[in-house]
Amino acid sequence: MTQWLTTYRAAVPDYGLAQLCGCGYWKSVFGSCVPDPELDRQFRIPSAHAFFLCGEEGNGKRTLACALASDLAAAGYWFARVPGEDLTAQTEKETAGRVSALLGEIPEAVGAGTAGVCVLIDDFQLLLKEKKVVRALEQGLEQLMNRQVPSVILGVAESREDYPARLEKLMLPCLIRLPDEKERREYLEQAMEGVLPHEHGLSYKKMAEMTEGFNYDRLDKLTGLAAMLLKQRMKFLFGNDREQMMNARQNELVFITEEMFQQMVDHLSAGIRQPEMPQNLLPSAGAVPVNGGQPATSAGMGMGWSGADRGAAGLNETSSSLETELGQGRGMMDLMDDMDLDAL
Repeated sequence: MTQWLTTYRAAVPDYGLAQLCGCGYWKSVFGSCVPDPELDRQFRIPSAHAFFLCGEEGNGKRTLACALASDLAAAGYWFARVPGEDLTAQTEKETAGRVSALLGEIPEAVGAGTAGVCVLIDDFQLLLKEKKVVRALEQGLEQLMNRQVPSVILGVAESREDYPARLEKLMLPCLIRLPDEKERREYLEQAMEGVLPHEHGLSYKKMAEMTEGFNYDRLDKLTGLAAMLLKQRMKFLFGNDREQMMNARQNELVFITEEMFQQMVDHLSAGIRQPEMPQNLLPSAGAVPVNGGQPATSAGMGMGWSGADRGAAGLNETSSSLETELGQGRGMMDLMDDMDLDAL
């Protein structure tokens, strides 16, 4: 194996395209890149592919790219993840040389136990500012496609601003937009599967409506914040009595009210800019992995969501002031102001 591919070989995540919420259109497109000799032959699917994934930060571009890489790795592909800044040099000529070297290694890497090569280039926009570098990209991609080398090249950037039209014939632009209401509901429902019954508390539909404009990163922080608040609420109600805590969880006596949920949404919404996405670039969607009913990222793990009527046994033994404090979320904003939400 050669220098760039060896140096930047990366581990793939434990989720693939099938585990992603949302992103139905792009999952279908990218899923066709995973080799299937019989179907590929029937439909004349090429072996070499290149995609440019762009969209606002937190929409799921890299999650989607890594999910595809995971499926390709299961089919015997080598995976390398290269930071765009590592490909850039002091001179345009040297940067172009690095790009040519990276893409040039791919054909000789295929074979001898390697079915193909997948390369993810982060901060791809760094390679789009100079003509010689763009030309090196064109030449490298053309060689892979003309020779039909089993390969998938994924460039990822937050903006399409500097993407040259001349690359579009080689790298398909893929706009990854904010999740719509259906996709947010799918994420919340899968993340809380088996924990938040439909007939109690806030419905998934209502939560999806309340999180309009959230990307997957914000949704993940929201689930993490909710879990932290529920943990504190459980400790406040039952102290260190683990038996009562377990009973409360099993009998769905601990819940988050709509007002508390709205306060969390408002807190996380502060400072969010709502980008105007061109509608003519649809269909597209963001993605987020969910494994076994739980988000694959750490912030949403171990959800403690459950629902109950206000008069359920366990809560009705508390004083009215305590019930008001817990049910209406009074003082919760003080707690959230002390939290480092970016660390969730």
